[in-house]
Amino acid sequence: MLDSFHVLVVEDDPDVAEYLRLVLVRKAGMQVDVAADIQAATDILRHREIDVLLTDIELPGSSGLELATRARELAPSMSIAVMTAHTSADYAVTAHRCRADEFLVKPIRGATLASTITALARRGRERRSLLGGRPSAEVQG
Repeated sequence: MLDSFHVLVVEDDPDVAEYLRLVLVRKAGMQVDVAADIQAATDILRHREIDVLLTDIELPGSSGLELATRARELAPSMSIAVMTAHTSADYAVTAHRCRADEFLVKPIRGATLASTITALARRGRERRSLLGGRPSAEVQG
């Protein structure tokens, strides 16, 4: 569906990933792709138009903050939210430096998640329309 927002959730814990997916599908009516690592997430980002990247900071072999930086290069208009169960001023500052739009602390209530990601998706689409279309030349559809 063209009108529904498309979110990429990057989370290595299958139970948390499923919770996030279900909340975004059921409460916000979004299309959701799930990836467990940076390589899978990067492949999706290269081939799909994503409105919001929602990534955990701590991922196997790398960091969601590294993914946020890479995602900004692939899709400059896309909104990015990073999340962690470990609140830290260092994480928050680094997330800001990686140009993340939102910093979320787990556990995340369903209503908060749905409203936050919806607002980010709207902002991402507004930025994309200002830039004149698709976020990246690599996106094939």
